[in-house]
Amino acid sequence: MATTPSLAKLFGFAIGKYGTYGCFGNRSAMLNALKGFDFEHVRLFTSFAPCVVSVSGKNFGKSCAYALFAKEFADSPENFSEEEAEEQRRRIDAKRKVTILMNRYGYPPLPSPNAYQMYTKECFEKTGKGQSVASVMGQFAKGWKTLSIGDRQKLEEKVAHELDEFSQAVQDWETKMKEQKLSAILKAINLGLRTIDSKQGPRRLLQKQLDILKKQYNYPDVKLVKPYSIFVHEKLKKSSGSQMKQTERLKQASQDWNALAPSQKVLLTERAESMNQSVKDKVSSWKESMEKKGLTDIVERIEWIEAKVRNLSRRSKLTNVEQLLETITTLKSKTASNTVKKKR
Repeated sequence: MATTPSLAKLFGFAIGKYGTYGCFGNRSAMLNALKGFDFEHVRLFTSFAPCVVSVSGKNFGKSCAYALFAKEFADSPENFSEEEAEEQRRRIDAKRKVTILMNRYGYPPLPSPNAYQMYTKECFEKTGKGQSVASVMGQFAKGWKTLSIGDRQKLEEKVAHELDEFSQAVQDWETKMKEQKLSAILKAINLGLRTIDSKQGPRRLLQKQLDILKKQYNYPDVKLVKPYSIFVHEKLKKSSGSQMKQTERLKQASQDWNALAPSQKVLLTERAESMNQSVKDKVSSWKESMEKKGLTDIVERIEWIEAKVRNLSRRSKLTNVEQLLETITTLKSKTASNTVKKKR
């Protein structure tokens, strides 16, 4: 079984042959190059994508998402319109560029998100070389099933430790980027992460770390509510015995909200504010108790991760990322040109 970096090269061979994302000249070139991909092997590779970022952002960007899309496209091209294929190419090209920026500017390596992936990654590093993917994964799956509760607990603790280190590393990295006056690069990376999210991306990893910290330090189990959510919740509760599908009930509730009189929305807003004040009071009380224990740094850490997760949760248009990446490329070209002129 090849090492993870070698797998990156394996799944990037077609891209390496025909160019970077979006550079397949036509459908037939893509089909011919990618018909032979083993889809399960590509799926397997994506589960180890985080560890590759620290090795080679370029290899990571040229293998995971594109290999998945290209394989699906090669198997069933009739399921993709030209517009959909072009949108995928643009999105993956942006992801590649953002990933390269992350690697170039030292974005912290992404840790394993759970104990199983931590286990399989370690198994690959120890015994995976020279074996077929199918046989290795079968062995690892059996090994995982027979793993003792104690060993699994150790892996969970290791995952939690790596997540903790990762969240702190991201905070330190952002501070360093600002100090070095690289805010444009930082903005491009964060915008890219918002636009092209993944199950193992930074937002989800930070959210997992946030959940761990809140549980560890008994953070109040509260959540701010919005007038709309109160309205929809009550509507769904009233129609719980209906024969309508959940999606239809949600659609109907949304339509009812749009038709709601302004005065009724004001009343719901006041209810939400009252409920949220109770939430804020509980959080304030928790903060005071933490400060008395000398744990102000934990409070600040939780607040920073919360703000970061909120920021990364906001979706942005793909064109915004593309424009910012283009601006950065233009600035780099001008800087390089000026440097050459000065040397002359």
